[in-house]
Amino acid sequence: MDAWREGCLGFLVVATLVTGVVGGGVYALGFDVLSSSQRLLSGVTGLALVFTGVLDFYGSGGGRRIPDWSDSVLFGVLQGLAALPGISRSGSTVFGLLLRDFEASRAFHLSFLASIPAVLGANLGLQLLEGFPDVSILSASAGVISSFVAGYASIDVLLDAAERFPMYVVAFALGALAFLPLLV
Repeated sequence: MDAWREGCLGFLVVATLVTGVVGGGVYALGFDVLSSSQRLLSGVTGLALVFTGVLDFYGSGGGRRIPDWSDSVLFGVLQGLAALPGISRSGSTVFGLLLRDFEASRAFHLSFLASIPAVLGANLGLQLLEGFPDVSILSASAGVISSFVAGYASIDVLLDAAERFPMYVVAFALGALAFLPLLV
């Protein structure tokens, strides 16, 4: 196993554990209290993405190859905070990795890979807390498979955009989309 894959495996384990702790804590606070600030949180995400674009435009980022434990912890915290309504999981995690000098394509890849255990863990945790719905295995499998295919296709589109356009353009575009809830 090469150093990048070995680093990614450790990264995913630590990030997933931290995500569970932070996301579980956010969930325990209650969404009713937090949902009132959804539009504000969406705006904060938009500002973070615009800030990422500014950093990229002026030459920040783009070099580190192997994630370390501090990257994993930061990533896990950001991913866990995405349990807040209006916070983009992928936007905040990619933002964090870009601030830590990761290449855009590596940041998108890590964000996508880390979403798999995070989403599965969150769904399993919610099912254990709230009870399993009366859904057939076939229906549940179809949902999981279609979500994976859609996620994989979207990461492909984002990676293609990151290769075709400078990262600051992608970050500005995603940041602008995050501001839409503030206009409605």
